[in-house]
Amino acid sequence: MSAFSKIFPRSGLLLLSRNAISSLVPSTLIAQAEALLNAHRLEDLVALADRQRKKLESRVEIDQDEQDELCYIFLLIGFQQLRETLFEDAGNNLFNGHLDPRILISYYPNLRGNLFLDTDQADLFAGVQERMPSEASVEDIIIHNLVANYSPHLKPDTKSAPPTAELKKILLEAAHHMLEVYLRRWKARDEVSPSHNSAQIRTVVDTVYLKLLANGEKTGELYSMIQAEEESKAHYIMFKEVESTLITTGQYNALTMLYRQRGADDRCLELWSKLVEGTYTDPDLPVQTALAGILSLLSASKDRALVNRYALWLLGRGFTNEGFQLLTVLPSTQQAKRGRTKSRPKTTTEQQRQEEQEDLKLLEEIEETAGITPEAKSAYLEWLTLGRRKSSSEFHTRFIRALLDQLFSSFQDENVLKLWRAKNSSFASSTSTTSFPIYLSQSTPDSPHKRIRLKTLLFLQGSDLYDLNEVYHRLQDVNEKLSSVLVIERAVVQGKLGHHRETLSLLVRSLHDSVSAEAYCTLGGRAVIPPKTAMSVTVQSLAHHTEGPAESLFTFEAVDEKLRKELIRTLLEVYMSDEGAGPSSGKTKPSNLMNSQAVNLDVLDIVSISFLSRSLRRNVHASYEGKIVKAITAGQNLQVKDDAWDVLRDAGYFIEEAEEGAENGGASDDLDEPEEVFDEKQGLGVELVPPVFDEKSVLNGAPWSDEPGVDEVGI
Repeated sequence: MSAFSKIFPRSGLLLLSRNAISSLVPSTLIAQAEALLNAHRLEDLVALADRQRKKLESRVEIDQDEQDELCYIFLLIGFQQLRETLFEDAGNNLFNGHLDPRILISYYPNLRGNLFLDTDQADLFAGVQERMPSEASVEDIIIHNLVANYSPHLKPDTKSAPPTAELKKILLEAAHHMLEVYLRRWKARDEVSPSHNSAQIRTVVDTVYLKLLANGEKTGELYSMIQAEEESKAHYIMFKEVESTLITTGQYNALTMLYRQRGADDRCLELWSKLVEGTYTDPDLPVQTALAGILSLLSASKDRALVNRYALWLLGRGFTNEGFQLLTVLPSTQQAKRGRTKSRPKTTTEQQRQEEQEDLKLLEEIEETAGITPEAKSAYLEWLTLGRRKSSSEFHTRFIRALLDQLFSSFQDENVLKLWRAKNSSFASSTSTTSFPIYLSQSTPDSPHKRIRLKTLLFLQGSDLYDLNEVYHRLQDVNEKLSSVLVIERAVVQGKLGHHRETLSLLVRSLHDSVSAEAYCTLGGRAVIPPKTAMSVTVQSLAHHTEGPAESLFTFEAVDEKLRKELIRTLLEVYMSDEGAGPSSGKTKPSNLMNSQAVNLDVLDIVSISFLSRSLRRNVHASYEGKIVKAITAGQNLQVKDDAWDVLRDAGYFIEEAEEGAENGGASDDLDEPEEVFDEKQGLGVELVPPVFDEKSVLNGAPWSDEPGVDEVGI
């Protein structure tokens, strides 16, 4: 009853009459307020409300009815000030009157959007509702106030006159500032003492408040509000309502933050992509940050189609590394299924076929997408063939085709072509003991055209799955300049086709690479570039530019010993041929080969193809010629003997006995007396055939003598 007496006035004087009881009572607070409002004594009404507020605040306990009575008065004051465009004062009084913020927001149609439904309701005093502005928006309130104050004094009319237009703009800014302050204060009060329907109201308040911050370009407060909402895990902001506002005001970073909070990854990616393309710009969200966001989001995504779509988009805009990173971040659909199926760990033929179809489809999309560079296409094919070890002939053929396209494209630069020709010439004239691939890797500065040539060379050697005939014809159909440069590549393909003599001829005669030629023979014609050489080239020049080790494709079976010997014999033939005598081969190459490969060479083979055959042939010829001359000479001697016999017999003879003390067959002691010698051939008219060849020097080792001797005439 005490509470009831506080609301209604009390009287100390009653007047009784025959038909009634009268009382003299003071006027109520509400009656005083309405009277002052009707008299437009707004300042007095404000003073009245302020006195009542102080009175209530001085009490320990505040009666709820008295509090409601004071709120009623504040609301009357606030709406009257709103009607008179006194927005700052109106906001303070409406806040003191505990006005539902949705009612105030309803006067801002550009901010409320579609936040309100037809069934939404808000509590309000009936007396206050009657005194609310009848206009639909604060803009209409401002226009009505301007017309009432300045019409018809401004020409051509109050709405379009420049002074009133500027004044209208200022008043609108004041109205929005008032609403922003009001909502900020309401949010702070709601944190302390939330109402029964604060969650529903909070959705409207936070959404409108964020719009106000975005329109006012208060970026710091905007980010703080979004981060606070994320930390509290209470999502009051309706991002569908604020999306258009944030885009219009250019607050793209704030919008991406909201997208990530609500899991709208597709919209977030679309927004980031427009920032990367340059359609949108935001100083707080540069291109690199947006690009990093795309990569981070897609790297965690399980949607293969979405990842591929943005990977192709990145490749088409020149972000090769980023696009390639996305293409390789997720397995194919079939691989993902196998990963989830523990009972079938092995890849079936059907699964391999489906994986191949998926990869081929993606390759076609890459080829059809405009702007994707040949390097990007080659990088993806390299990842398929080397990174994922694809054993499909289609992939290997496409990869070598892409490599050759890049290689021939690099040759269009005359400087690059001159460099490779100079490398071939310098290697041919050098005394290097390394193979040409090693020399190329060590002596050439790192550059894209160097890497592409080494990759092409290693893949030509390492893979057995690409179309050899296609590659062979491409290398054979080049012009003379390119043909003189691509010697090692042509040799590799010739070797794979089994054209061993052509391979060795290219290596020895054109390239002067005896190391590779001998390695080719040692490996039984299976490789011009051994696995160790490929590994060395990869480590030196391609360590950070390839998807897999070069030797991963090298799979050799046991070497056929018969073929190895045949190849070594062929190499020796190439060495010994006149065309094979180059400046770098010299005469030591055949001898070195025979010394190192003696176990694989037959003596007859060596004799038949080397200079020894000609030397032995000359010696044998000389031997037989000497025998013929000796036989002729012996015949002539017999003829002389026969002719001289009769003469000697008719001349007679005497026996001379040796004197005592004489030596050497009874020779005289008188050494000074010349010995008479009988020349039996003199006077017979016989002319000896002069010797044509010193057969004794060859056969007996004795010098030839023109003087006749006992052995010659048989006497």
